[in-house]
Amino acid sequence: MWDSGKITKDATCKEPGSKTYTCTRCRKTSTEEIPVTGHLHTELRNVKAATCAEEGYTGDIYCKDCNTKLSSGEKIAKKAHTWDKGKITTKATCTQKGIKTYTCTVCDEIKTEEIPATGKHVNTELRNVKVATCAEEGYTGDIYCKDCNTKLSSGEKIAKKAHTWDKGKITTGVTCTQKGIKTYTCTVCNETKTEEIPATGHQYTELRNEIEANCIQEGYTGDVYCTDCGIKISSGKTIPKEPHTWDEGKVTKNATCTEKGIRTFTCEVCRSTRIEEIHATGHVNTITKFSKKASCKSDGYSGDIFCQDCGKLLKEGTIIPKTKHTWNAGKITTAATTTKEGIKTFTCTFCGVTRTEKIAKLKPQTVTPGKVINDKATNGVYKVLKDGMSVEFTKPFYKKASVRIPDTVKINGITCKVTGISANAFKNNTVLKTVTIGKNVTVIGTDVFWGCRKLNKVSGGNNIMKIGDRAFANCVSLSSITISETVSRIGKQAFYNCKNLRTVIIKTGVLSNKTIGEKAFAGTYKKLTVKVPAKQLNAYKKLLKSRGMSSTAVYKNKENGNVGKN
Repeated sequence: MWDSGKITKDATCKEPGSKTYTCTRCRKTSTEEIPVTGHLHTELRNVKAATCAEEGYTGDIYCKDCNTKLSSGEKIAKKAHTWDKGKITTKATCTQKGIKTYTCTVCDEIKTEEIPATGKHVNTELRNVKVATCAEEGYTGDIYCKDCNTKLSSGEKIAKKAHTWDKGKITTGVTCTQKGIKTYTCTVCNETKTEEIPATGHQYTELRNEIEANCIQEGYTGDVYCTDCGIKISSGKTIPKEPHTWDEGKVTKNATCTEKGIRTFTCEVCRSTRIEEIHATGHVNTITKFSKKASCKSDGYSGDIFCQDCGKLLKEGTIIPKTKHTWNAGKITTAATTTKEGIKTFTCTFCGVTRTEKIAKLKPQTVTPGKVINDKATNGVYKVLKDGMSVEFTKPFYKKASVRIPDTVKINGITCKVTGISANAFKNNTVLKTVTIGKNVTVIGTDVFWGCRKLNKVSGGNNIMKIGDRAFANCVSLSSITISETVSRIGKQAFYNCKNLRTVIIKTGVLSNKTIGEKAFAGTYKKLTVKVPAKQLNAYKKLLKSRGMSSTAVYKNKENGNVGKN
């Protein structure tokens, strides 16, 4: 069993590294090559912004690790002038044109713009305005042009205003029964007016002579008096006596199975008492005696029911008939074959009596559909499919760095084809590095290799027809993949975020918008190389770009090596 490995040489941009694994049992070592990283860490140098005075430059891309210049930039054309909002240097009037001057905020170059004469008296003002009061008329005012001082229109007279009365002052006080007087004064001309204030009535009252009723005496609602003048406004009413306020009561005689009890209640106000009968309990607490469990040998008895409190026999029991035999799970005494029925013998676990049951002949060369098999020899757990002759790989028996999906597996002596890898089979497997897929596998299920961060090599699988949703998503170490001629469907996000996937070889020519899911190649290496059939070169460029592949990917005709950019 290999350990997680130790990096003995770091991979660089141009040279591969190595990782050494040690067997935890025998200490034997195995070395694995780490692919070159490529120029992963880049930076932009020699950037120059364009202005209105001189050209700019987009900058050159360099590798930060080895200082290699990866690509050159391009010149950026001069920008147009960036004019400010402008300043009016000569103001336009009713009859004279004006001038507005603009300055470039970058190079200080200037330009001017003519402001047309207004042609109208735009700037006006109101003169000779007079506010109307309650004492004299007002005037709306005359309109003049501020620029040429021409009178444009005359105003109108404004009628006298109504008096502006203050909040008023109470000059004669008001009472419950007497009216008062309030005097108002105009704040402009000091003219006065008076207003009558109605008597308040008995606004503030209090209740006197009230008595609370109880179970001993009557009560009284009380009389209503005015607190301002002391007059009695209304008389109260008599309140009838209240009923007794009984407590929860106390048991003064306990009830039995056959005799009534007594509960005594006391009034919490006057301490009067009353009694209430408590029903006899009846035979509440019972016990069953003389019961006997029935068996396959003898009858049973349900038992007699007695009162536990008084010992009275309440109900006689009944006889319970003998039970049926209690058979065990049985034992195969003669095994069934494909040509002969078998025999299974069952034994009663109580009395030891036996019975036999025929076992149907075995069906030739099939396995029960849905059966799950653990096979250590091929390091796999398999599930039998509907036909009974094929299985799908569900998960590895042990987590290993290298796994082979076999062509076939033997189950109960029957050779079954391994035709699929089921959903989630290797999901988030942090040990897996290489996978070899058998020739009979046609389906790679949903999320099969999702998150296998160390997986860097996939081989075989020449007869795969379907790659499920997210099958290789987040396999960040995977550098290349070959999609065989038999593949007709690739699920959504199948190779999502395989950021080091640098080579994709597509042999099939039947892929389309309907057969490749959304974002199938999103997040892969930006400048990956894609080899496709010659006839599909142009169509696949457009198709793969729509499914998330980088626009900078390099396409090659897999037959003759012609190169083209997306």
